[in-house]
Amino acid sequence: MVLFNERNKIFTELIIAYGSLYLTAIVVLCITYCLFRIVRLIEQNNAFSYASLHQVKIIFYLIVLEFFILLGLLPLAYYVASHDDAPGFIIIIAGICSIPFILATFIAVIEKLLENAIKLQSENKLTI
Repeated sequence: MVLFNERNKIFTELIIAYGSLYLTAIVVLCITYCLFRIVRLIEQNNAFSYASLHQVKIIFYLIVLEFFILLGLLPLAYYVASHDDAPGFIIIIAGICSIPFILATFIAVIEKLLENAIKLQSENKLTI
């Protein structure tokens, strides 16, 4: 293939890196829209509802997707680190790529807390 010979290797890695950055921007816009919908639910006093739980689940899946998309930056980081003799650059990019994974863990905890709050709210409605 023409894209994968040694002369065009950096071109392929740049395409993968820029593609992953653009896809990340699209995913971040979707996450922002879901957060806006959660804020609207909070304004309507429906913060502890199944609609907000659904939005939190969507945000969790989008953040996990963003983690896998950002892994597309690693080939370019490897190329730059090997040609510029900067091995710490790979660690920095790997740290940046792991940020969505850490956020996904936090969102999973928030999701479980929201599920418990909804259960408690429904139990309180039944007892009154």
